[in-house]
Amino acid sequence: MIRNTLLLLLASATIAVAQAADKGKTVYTEQADGSVKVLRMHDNGQVAEEGTYLNGRPEGRWQTWDIDGNKTAEINYREGKRHGEFRTYDRNNGIVTELAYTNGHLMSTDRWRRDSNFASTSPVK
Repeated sequence: MIRNTLLLLLASATIAVAQAADKGKTVYTEQADGSVKVLRMHDNGQVAEEGTYLNGRPEGRWQTWDIDGNKTAEINYREGKRHGEFRTYDRNNGIVTELAYTNGHLMSTDRWRRDSNFASTSPVK
């Protein structure tokens, strides 16, 4: 019974990803834990955004990509609030900005130069 349920969930997720490959679509897939996985595609078929909702609020890691497939941002949520690291990336996937959040409150920011040297840090008061 459990094996059949797991196979059904895996098949559903595979179908959802295949459907999302249609240009410009957003697919919402309900997971076994009641969360909803979101997969949004650019018009050219590249993944634009991926994340999860739990109880109608963002939860866990969310990622975004540009139209060429380069990661542009990564953020973490807990109970609908930014929590943990929020990173933005340049076109070469180097970290440009890193923000730290705790329960939705900005705690610090770090910036990085294109040559990978640390540029600055700004604790938030």
